[in-house]
This record gives sequence, C-alpha cells and structure tokens, in this order.
Amino acid sequence: MRLMRNVKGNVLNTKTKITKTRFLAHTGEFKQTMRENRGQFTAIRKMIDENYSGFLNGKKAVDAKKGITISPARTGSHKGNKNLITLKVETPGKNYFVKEEISNPAVLLKKYKRAERFIRLLGGEYNGFKIKLIKPHIIYGKRTDPKGLFRTMIATDFFEEGRVNLVEDYKGKDVRDLRVAIEELGNKFSRIDIHESSHINSFYEESTKTIYLFDV
Repeated sequence: MRLMRNVKGNVLNTKTKITKTRFLAHTGEFKQTMRENRGQFTAIRKMIDENYSGFLNGKKAVDAKKGITISPARTGSHKGNKNLITLKVETPGKNYFVKEEISNPAVLLKKYKRAERFIRLLGGEYNGFKIKLIKPHIIYGKRTDPKGLFRTMIATDFFEEGRVNLVEDYKGKDVRDLRVAIEELGNKFSRIDIHESSHINSFYEESTKTIYLFDV
C-alpha cells in the first residue's frame, strides 16, 4: 500500500495510507505495538474475516499460537445496530474494542478530528464533568462497492463494564446532572455536523466524573 498522505499535526496524531480499494489510518503507538508483535494485525484481520458469521451467532475465535481471543462483546445494555458487529479482541498485553461496519472511513476520521478539536475548545470539561474522546488506534477500510463505501474496522481501547457505565444505564448519584450535560453536549456536537446519540455513545466513570465519548 503506497503512502499517499502523511497527516501531520492533527489531534489524533495519525498517519494515513489511501489507495483505490484500501484506507488505513493508525496512531504511532499502534504501529509500534504491531512492530513489536509482527503478524498480529494480519492474524486479527484473518480471524475476523473467517469467523464473521460465527461472531454474529455469539461464537468466539481463538488463535492459541499468537495468544489472540476474539469474542462478541459490548459494554452496556444497548444492542447496537444489526448492520455491524462489536468485538473484544484480547492479545498478550492489551485488549481492544473492535467495531466493523459499512461506512466511509475518511469521513469517520474527519469526525473524530472535529470531535477532538471541539473537546479541546471546551477545555476538556463541561458543567463539572471531564470530557474525553475514546480515540481509535486504527481505522481500516476495504472498499465494498464503487460508491465509496468500505467495510470499516475501528479499534479502540476496551473499557470493562466494571470501570464504566453506558450513560443510558447509569443510575448513580450524578444521573440528573449527567443527563443534562449529555443532552447539551449532543446539541453542541450537532452544530459541527456530528450527529450522535450521546446517551448510548458515551460511558461514565463515576469515580473521576469523566464522560468518555465514542462512535462519533
């Protein structure tokens, strides 16, 4: 895959490779991890491709040699969209949350950049809550049709349910103020052309009063 564009100075600190049939954006941290674990990303991609229908039926896949386990997973009660799958990818030393969907990965990357810049403009806080974006380590897309859509894979850190709650599920002491803040944040994001359902696309960590936004 020929290097077409090196995106410098952006808030996600990604490098991007684009061809007619492939899209790849990754962080330097992810690239270093893959260098230290050669063949890991290829193995993960192969496991997802070969076991896609099994994941839809709740089955998991294991590569014992490389120490990789992939299983259907989500944090919270929201079941998600039927046109995508969400997975927990366990590797030696790190676990990832992986989502596969049909989308335009270039547009997705731009949304993450806009969201991160907007959060910086807010100073990383809103109405007494810390605001953080769960940023992708990698966005990988393979073109599925001539209209520009790709089968897109997004990998981020995996947040265990014991650490955070989906905002929609949270019933704790901060629930009233949290719901107000989430609704107002959703309205603000819509002004920069990010239309997301904040109550199902965000986690809350009560111990640090931190809202983690994802799926922008």
